Amino acid sequence: MAVVATLPLTETWAGTVGGRRMAVVAREDITVPAGTFTCWRLEAPEAKEGRLASQRQEWRAWVAVDRPLVIRTETGPVADRWERRLVSFEPALQ
Repeated sequence: MAVVATLPLTETWAGTVGGRRMAVVAREDITVPAGTFTCWRLEAPEAKEGRLASQRQEWRAWVAVDRPLVIRTETGPVADRWERRLVSFEPALQ
C-alpha cells in the first residue's frame, strides 16, 4: 500500500496517498488475527463531506506505529463497507 512509502507517520501527518488526501486522526491499539498493534488511524477527510451517510465512500487505514505494516483497511459506503485485516506476518531477517 502506498501509505507505507510515506513513513514515518506522526500524529499531525497529513498528505496525499495514491491521489487521495489523507490525515492521521488517531493513535489506537487494534487487534487483528496477526496480533495487537499500536497504529496510526488514517482517514480521507473529503469522504465525510456532502453525501448521505449510506452513500459515502469512506476510506480508513491503520498503520503500525513501529513498523511499515498496514494492519487493517476499510473502504466503501457506510452501509456496505468491506475491510481487510492482517492475518500473519514474519519480520524480515536483518
